[in-house]
Amino acid sequence: MRFTAVYIKGDAGFIVVVVEEVIGVVTQGSTIEEARENVIDAVRAVMATTRGFVLEGVLANVVFSTTGTFRKTTTHEIVWLNTPIKRLATMIRGYDVDIDVVTFTAQEVADEAAEFFNDIGLHVSTVQYHSFDRWAQTLPFMVVQQVIDSDQGRLDHYGQLGRSVTQGEDF
Repeated sequence: MRFTAVYIKGDAGFIVVVVEEVIGVVTQGSTIEEARENVIDAVRAVMATTRGFVLEGVLANVVFSTTGTFRKTTTHEIVWLNTPIKRLATMIRGYDVDIDVVTFTAQEVADEAAEFFNDIGLHVSTVQYHSFDRWAQTLPFMVVQQVIDSDQGRLDHYGQLGRSVTQGEDF
């Protein structure tokens, strides 16, 4: 995957680098070479994680419904799966494991999931929405030990990192 790095001449002769596609990546260097090395490290650090969990199918079911004839309204409901949530809590509290949760459905689902984890006292590193294709493209740049998913079609894209689980079951 390629990223766009914007180099800007900063104060005191430093070169500031911003990566357009990755939120939060801003670094600097005293030379272009140093700035380039720093930006590569910064992108890897921002995208690093230990375990990646796909929200839908592993931790919850996300149900969308549309109402209305002329003005259609789409709503969603997250139905949390008890056994996987209990296992996740054990992993976080008992083994001090970093967890990233990704959803491929909608930003609103990610926001609601983040609120849920906060409300029940589970500290997950991130809860993010991404399109599947975009997330799969960035996977090689992440420091991921496993991607836990229940969808066989998506698992094929993870290679050796993918771990298949049965929906709603213990992992």
